Amino acid sequence: MGIAPDFTDLILLIGTNPLPNYVVASYFLNVNPNLERVWLIYSETNHLIGQQGTKNVADNLTRVLTNNYQNRQEPWIHGVPIKHAGLADQIQADVDRYILRHLPQKAKVHLNYTGGTKAMAVHVYRALESDRRDATFSYLDARNHRLVQDDVQYPITKDLRQEVTISFSDLFSIHDLSEKINKKSKSGEQVMKMLSDEQQRALFSGLISLTNFSYVDTGKKKKYQRNGLNLYRRWITTSQGDDPWDYAIKDKSVIRDTKMRFEHEFAGNRHVASLLAMLNSNVVDPAITKGVQPLFNVTDLNQWQEFLNGIWLEAYVFQVISQSLVHKPALSDKVQLRMNLAPTKTGGKEMELDILLIYGYQICNISCSIEETPELKNKAFEAMHRAHQLGGDEAKSVLVTCLKDTKVFSDDLRLISGSLGSELLVLGCRDLPADRLWSKLETHIFK
Repeated sequence: MGIAPDFTDLILLIGTNPLPNYVVASYFLNVNPNLERVWLIYSETNHLIGQQGTKNVADNLTRVLTNNYQNRQEPWIHGVPIKHAGLADQIQADVDRYILRHLPQKAKVHLNYTGGTKAMAVHVYRALESDRRDATFSYLDARNHRLVQDDVQYPITKDLRQEVTISFSDLFSIHDLSEKINKKSKSGEQVMKMLSDEQQRALFSGLISLTNFSYVDTGKKKKYQRNGLNLYRRWITTSQGDDPWDYAIKDKSVIRDTKMRFEHEFAGNRHVASLLAMLNSNVVDPAITKGVQPLFNVTDLNQWQEFLNGIWLEAYVFQVISQSLVHKPALSDKVQLRMNLAPTKTGGKEMELDILLIYGYQICNISCSIEETPELKNKAFEAMHRAHQLGGDEAKSVLVTCLKDTKVFSDDLRLISGSLGSELLVLGCRDLPADRLWSKLETHIFK
């Protein structure tokens, strides 16, 4: 499959997301020995017409590509400003002024029009087509990750995720982002560092078992689906002498049945018992914890609470992914846990990410939450938004939850978010066992 490219000049249209252009430029720089110049067409800032400039995006891309291809004779990357990205005459005049007049007679031109605005794509295309009869044109198909050339009936490349990779540092750099220390990671890491591998397995097994125990509690306005982890987190703060069940459950009519089911379900479960043994002795039937030692001794209650409030789920999912990627060595350094990203120059809001994975150049943002449905919707939209910010149309996202049933929640999200939601995978408590979790993630990420 494919056509051997022999053009000398590659022209790219710069929009707000530089990743597609990074992919296209990197691919052709790797496979086309005839490529001499890369032209980055960007829009100038024009407040009179409400035009957002993309020069900074072009500059970021130039910096990364120049650093990655230091053996090339400079200058080989050229910025091309467009004064009005919506006017045909202006676009064609700028293309002629900054590109066509400077090309050698024998130069061969190729335009990839994946980025930029539709107007830029159309009018740059026309300008090149009328001036250079041998010009060729392509776009990066987000559906199959292949380059498609206009004058042929099939993709001209294989899956570019197998051909082009991007490091975390380059990904952040092309977006003008820098990584900051995430204070939240310290608490989670301290709990994990206290435990042996065997204790970590017992911890995660016990917590997952608790999330799969469900009961219904009544709030001020409606009923809520709760789980055993909700109970456990409440029991941690139960004072000696208080009734833990009365303290944990608002609807007193369900306490008796919930308590009986809880004690019946976890009788003989040593991993849950080792967690319960860490609590006050009046919490559950002593028969459950009889002969079982606490999983570990808590020296910092606030640290333990913070870990249980969601950090454990991030740590667990990251551990499952990292251990599974042992069989994919090329991706071993392509997953990171808990990051805070902030714009290095332009200012703006910081971006918090739970887990980020890169497959070739495709971004998958994995968000983890133990919250209830109302909070989860915000978490889901944020996960999709952040994934799209970093990875564009090809990005994927995952929301790992403790929901008992994810179908209604997933369908509701897709209805609201449209096509953006099609790249979101929602996982619930039944998906948390390691083998099932990785199977779901692997299918979603690598398909």
